[in-house]
Amino acid sequence: SVAQHWLCLVPTIKWQKALTKHMSQVNPLVTVTCLLHEDVNAEKLNAAYATDTRIDTLMYVANPDPACVTSQTDGVVDVLQHIVTLKTQPRTVALIGLYQNELQRCYFESWLGFENSLGLILPSVTIKVLLLEDTTEKQKKAQTQSINPWIQPICQEMAIDDTRVLYQKQQRLLLKNTPVDETKA
Repeated sequence: SVAQHWLCLVPTIKWQKALTKHMSQVNPLVTVTCLLHEDVNAEKLNAAYATDTRIDTLMYVANPDPACVTSQTDGVVDVLQHIVTLKTQPRTVALIGLYQNELQRCYFESWLGFENSLGLILPSVTIKVLLLEDTTEKQKKAQTQSINPWIQPICQEMAIDDTRVLYQKQQRLLLKNTPVDETKA
């Protein structure tokens, strides 16, 4: 394996600590820098990219709070628009959403459209969409929700070429677009 630098945009300090701690245990070759969603702006992203360290992966971890799920797309759009303006783009952009119900999943699945269209604008950047079903009763409340159980699958997915993955009922599934026959619509 090769040393990598990940810039992770996370919803809370609790997630920041968990991600940093567990990544150092799971894959010590990955250096993690975290920014809180509330702190993400063009200036901070520019500063992160102004360092000598190449950012291999930009990871956006969605806020799992059901009250925030409808506004997640705005944050993703802002980050993606900024990436387009950078002189050096990350090799991978990972959009990660933990969902508790089908409505949340639908919002996160809309990110598949980003993966489709960004391939045209940023052909050298791999866009990964990783959707993880949170089935643990203890974590049903967003206040106690944790990324800890998902660190290993996230790390594994970052090393795999698949770009659209859904974890549902403890199964790993690949998401695919199915063409629609317009004559039957």
